[in-house]
This record gives sequence, C-alpha cells and structure tokens, in this order.
Amino acid sequence: MLKNFSPYFSFPKQNYLLQDKRDRLQGVQVTEKDMSFPPVKRERKTSDHDLQSLLDLLDCGVVKISFDGEMKRSVLWANKGFYALTGRSKEEYEQQEKSGNPANVLHPDDFRPVFEKFHAHVRNRKNLHIQYRVFHKDGHIVWLDVKSCFIGIENGHPVFMNVMMDITHEKALNDMIEMERKKYVLLSKISNEIIFEYDIKNDNMKHFGSLERHIDKRNINNFLKKPDQHKLIHPDDYNVVNDLLQKLISCENKIRQSEKFRIYIEGLGFRWHYCNCGIIDESTIIGKLVDIHDTEEKLHYLNDLTSRDPMTRLLNKEFMRNRCAQILHDSPGRKHAMLIIDIDDFKIANDTNGHKFGDSVIHLIAETLQNSFRSDDLIGRIGGDEFLLLLHDVSREQALLLADKYRSALASVSGPFASRFRISNSIGISVFPEDGVTYEELFEAADRALYRAKAQGKNRVASASFPD
Repeated sequence: MLKNFSPYFSFPKQNYLLQDKRDRLQGVQVTEKDMSFPPVKRERKTSDHDLQSLLDLLDCGVVKISFDGEMKRSVLWANKGFYALTGRSKEEYEQQEKSGNPANVLHPDDFRPVFEKFHAHVRNRKNLHIQYRVFHKDGHIVWLDVKSCFIGIENGHPVFMNVMMDITHEKALNDMIEMERKKYVLLSKISNEIIFEYDIKNDNMKHFGSLERHIDKRNINNFLKKPDQHKLIHPDDYNVVNDLLQKLISCENKIRQSEKFRIYIEGLGFRWHYCNCGIIDESTIIGKLVDIHDTEEKLHYLNDLTSRDPMTRLLNKEFMRNRCAQILHDSPGRKHAMLIIDIDDFKIANDTNGHKFGDSVIHLIAETLQNSFRSDDLIGRIGGDEFLLLLHDVSREQALLLADKYRSALASVSGPFASRFRISNSIGISVFPEDGVTYEELFEAADRALYRAKAQGKNRVASASFPD
C-alpha cells in the first residue's frame, strides 16, 4: 500500500535545464487546477459550407433542380457528385444556363417518358423513382437511378431535390445476364429441352424453353406447396419431384440428382420428362428437363407385353410372383392379404358351351375383379381359370369382407349367363405375416384354404388360419 499519497501529478518540465553539469531532468508539480480546460467562449454553428462539404463526400449526385414548361432545367444547387456524373463542371452548367441554351444531356428516347413522370410527380406529390439515360461530356451514355422529391414552386417553376446514382455498370451486367438467358432459351427451344431454376427459399420455379409455349406464367409460385394451383406435375408424380428436390437440398456434397416424371403440356397432356439437376448455392437449384415420352411409351408397351395376360390385360403369373415377393420383402410391420380365386366347374362350361363362351366368362370375372378392388391392389391371372390378388394393408377380417363383397358383385352381373352356366368362385385367403413371410409360403397357405373351400361345397371363402 502506498504511503503519503499526494493528490498531485508529476510531469516533465517543458524546458529542460542542466544543473550542476549533470544531464538531469527536473520535474515540476502540476495541480488539478492547472489541468482544467478554458471555458468555451462561443458555440460552433453548422453552416451551409459544412453541409456542402459533407455532401461532396458522397459517391452520388445530389441536386436541387427546377424545370420550365419545355422541360429545360436549371441547377439551383448541387454537390460535386452531380457534376461528375456527366463530366461537366459547375461553371459549364452556369455558363450554358446564362446563355439561355442549357446543355441537353438527356437521351432523346427518354425525354418524353421522363417529362411525363416528373409532370405526374408534381400532381400527385408522391416520391418518384426513375431510371433514364444521359450523355456524358465525352459522348458515352450514362444510366442514372434517380429518386426525386417535389419540394415546391419557385419563380413559377416546380423544384425538385434529386439523388442520382450511376448504374451504368449494373445495367451492363443485367444486359449481359439477359443475353445469356436468351441464349439458354434459344438453345432449349432448339434442343427441345426445358431449362429451369428453382428458388428454394421462396418456392418459385422459373422455366425457359419449350415449356413457355404451354404455360401462361414463366414464374411459378408455390411450386411445391400448392401443386394443385399450377397443375404442372402429374398428381401421381408429385412426391417424386418433392423427394428429388428435398434430397438435393439436404445432400451435404450437393451432388447431381436425376429422376423422371410427367409434366403437363397443353394440347399433348402429361408427358414423361427426364430431369437432371444440381444445387449451385443454398438458395438455387438449376436443371434441365428432356422429353422422353415416346421412349417411355415404347418401354411401357414392351413391359406391358411381358407383364400382362394377353386376354384379360391383368398381370400375368410371372410378374405377380416377382412383384408380390418384392412387396412382402419390403413390408416389415405391415399386413397384406393374398387371395387365390378359382372359377367353379369352369371345365364343364367350356365343354358344354364352347371356348368362346368360356372366354366371355373369363372377361366378366376380370372386369368384376378390377371394379371390386382398389387400383393399387395387385390383380393377376395365373392360370386358365385361376386368379391371384395381393391386397395392401388389410387385416384378415377386412380381406374376408372384401372377398364376400366381390362374390356379391359377381352374382349381380352374371345374370345373362345364368341360363347356360351358373358362375361362382371359390376363394382361399392367407395373410402376411401370420400365414407366411415369403411369396411361396403365402401362396401355399392360400392354396390350402382354396382346396378347403372347394371341399366344403364351392362358391365360398376360406381362410388359412381358421376354419369357416
């Protein structure tokens, strides 16, 4: 702890003295009174010169200007930035105005629009924001972004305060971007491709190319949130498109993603397109769509030939086996029901009434099956008089009810055949996973149930796990 603390501070003396022939600095004591500032004698006031100096520091033009009835302007006051915009000095402006021939720096194509907007500006008293071109002293064109405020009438002429920014460089960049866009549009039309940009944050999709001929708006808002408004994507493919974009957004390394889905083209309906896209930053996805509809139709036709029964157009035995096996493998925790349906005494119908009559019975049953079950249930013909069904996400009780409902529907439509043959079905049911976890296990269980239904008198439904 310091002892004998003094309220004084020691500073070096301004004039250094030599004492006793030794080079030493002698300190003097200075009190708090000696350190006080002298009282302010006058208060500094902001002057017009100060304001002018401040505005001259800005990288834009600030000008007070008036216009007469012929749109001849007079510069009443301006900062240095204003004069720099056109390369003319204050003296040049003043000299031209005194001569009665002020420099006409405004581009002739912009003269009338600018005059009309400033005239309207005086009438409605609203702030004006406008862009137009002026000529620089050396002859090149300068684009200006002008914000104007009408402040009153002086000497019979309207007076405005304007803030002007040189946007020539920005305009050139925008023109360059627009030129690139036109190139993309032209290339898209030539190649029959659709180029698109997707704004992730605003859920907005912009498209260029052949699609522009078929959609009124090039910008589609609420692209993912409200697909029912633009109706561009096929309803069955909406989840495909949503998953594609979400996968790309969440992908850490932003790799390219691709998928195919259907897009509505006016006059042509929904057509298959192949989409290839990538993310360029956190807010934008770009990609292209290529029309592959004709190729898809050919593939669909070929697949149809190999997966459909030629008579009924139901799925064939091989396809049913493979598709059912895949669904069962991919369905842990879900319940499905397998139904094997057999036409009772079908051989007698063929032998008695001929094969043409038998074919009519087959067609009637196939049509009734398609009308009685859901569109996403698998329905196939696996033999001359046998049909196989896989019902998604149903319990045993629900499957039994659906089977009886089908039998009732078949009875109601088979009247025209009654005089020649009484159409009825025996049905065996097995349920995944209680009766089996593979296709083979379920099929064998349903087949045993079908055998029991026939043994009990036909025209009935039997389940694999309990007697009926």
